Amino acid sequence: MNDRSPVAFVSGGNRGIGLALVGALRKKLGPEAHILLGSRSLEAGKRAAETLSDEGLEATPISFDLTNPETHAKTAELLAKLGGVDIVVLNGAYAPQPDRPASDQVRTMIAANNHGNLAALETLAPLLRANARVLVVASGFGTLDNLPEAVRGLLGDPEATPEQIEAVMDDYVEAVESDQAGDQGWPEWINLPSKVAQVATVRAFVRRYDSAADRPAGVLINAVCPGWTDTDAARPYLADMPDITPQTPDEAAVDLVWLATRPAGTSEPHGELVQHRQVVPFEQQV
Repeated sequence: MNDRSPVAFVSGGNRGIGLALVGALRKKLGPEAHILLGSRSLEAGKRAAETLSDEGLEATPISFDLTNPETHAKTAELLAKLGGVDIVVLNGAYAPQPDRPASDQVRTMIAANNHGNLAALETLAPLLRANARVLVVASGFGTLDNLPEAVRGLLGDPEATPEQIEAVMDDYVEAVESDQAGDQGWPEWINLPSKVAQVATVRAFVRRYDSAADRPAGVLINAVCPGWTDTDAARPYLADMPDITPQTPDEAAVDLVWLATRPAGTSEPHGELVQHRQVVPFEQQV
C-alpha cells in the first residue's frame, strides 16, 4: 500500500497520554487516516486498540520498544509500505521510581529515554513525508537551568552532535552507578539530567537533519512537555505535590495534537521544547 492518506504513529500508545493522543488523532485526521498504536507489549497494545474500537476509534496496534532496535526497523518497514509518515509522536518512556535507588534504574532509564529516542528518530526520519511533524514527549524540566552550573556545559554545547550528548549520558550512568555523580556536580534526581539531555539531543538531531540536502520540505521536529498529568508515571510524584492539580490525559492530548497537526507552510516551532503551545527556551535563566 502506498497512498496519501494521513499516517500517524504514536509510541507508548497503550495508556495514559499516548492512548488519549491516539484517540484524539483519529478524531482529528478522520476515518481515512492510518493510525499506528505502538506499545512495548503487543498484547497491551491490542487491548488498548479494543478499548478505542469500542468508542468507534480505530487504530492498528504494533510492537514498539524504545530499547529494541528490531521493533524500530519493523515499524519503519510498515511505514514504508504506507508510503511514509506524517506524524510521529515518541511518547514511550521509562519513569524512574522514587522508592528505588538511582543506581538500580539509571541505566534502564537512559537506555530508553535518551538512547532509545535517538535511535527511533534516526530510524524513522527517512520515512518522513513533506510537512511531517515529529514530537518527542519530554519535560519542562529539560532546560539547562535545571542543572547545576558545573555540568551545564556538558549538555549545553550548541554545536554538539547527538552522539556526543549520548556519550555524556553514558558517562553519567557510570557516575551514578559508582556513586560519583554528586561529586561531579550532577543533581540527585536522575530524571533531570535525562530530560535535559533528551531536549539537547532533539536540538542536535534537528541541526543535523536540517543540513541534509535531500530532506523533505516543511518538516517540523520538536520536544514537547504536556505538563503534569494524572498518569501511572506521574502519580508517585504528584502524591507529594498537593498544590498541583494535574490534567487528565485527554486534556494533555489537546496541545500535543495542536503541535502535531500544524498546517503546511508553518515554519515554527522547530527544534524547540514546547509546552502549552509556547516555546520554553533551552537556555533560559542561564
